[in-house]
Amino acid sequence: MEQRSIGREIKGLNNRIKRTLDGVESIRQSNALTGMHGYLLGFLYANRDKDIFQRDIEKAFDIRRSTVTEIVNLMESNGLIVRQSVAQDRRLKRLVLTERAYILHSRVADELAFFESRLREGIAAQDLACFFRVITAIGDNLRKIEADTTL
Repeated sequence: MEQRSIGREIKGLNNRIKRTLDGVESIRQSNALTGMHGYLLGFLYANRDKDIFQRDIEKAFDIRRSTVTEIVNLMESNGLIVRQSVAQDRRLKRLVLTERAYILHSRVADELAFFESRLREGIAAQDLACFFRVITAIGDNLRKIEADTTL
């Protein structure tokens, strides 16, 4: 029997999660959101009392600068966020949700919470804790691999 591949399993799950999220009713109806945008709206909403910059998104979602730039540009063009200069450094632009984003967030947040609860369905707390320990270890291993250019 062929040994299961961690990378292939994670990639397959990621694809299925993306397809499912992109099919969520409020996301589909908005014409301005993807599942990733929904998560980003949630992150910006949860941190609305702080200055959040693109680098914060890179770190929180473990995505590259160019990807964050694409996402932010699209969300800005769709009227979901605005970039505002900050007093201490005019080069920095904090990301701020628009009124439209607040309205969309209120519709999407419940559906994302329901989706998360469905993902956790039937999984014991100790199994979830183990899962999160394992994916943290895999993430640590990936950082080591990325630091080592020879693979």
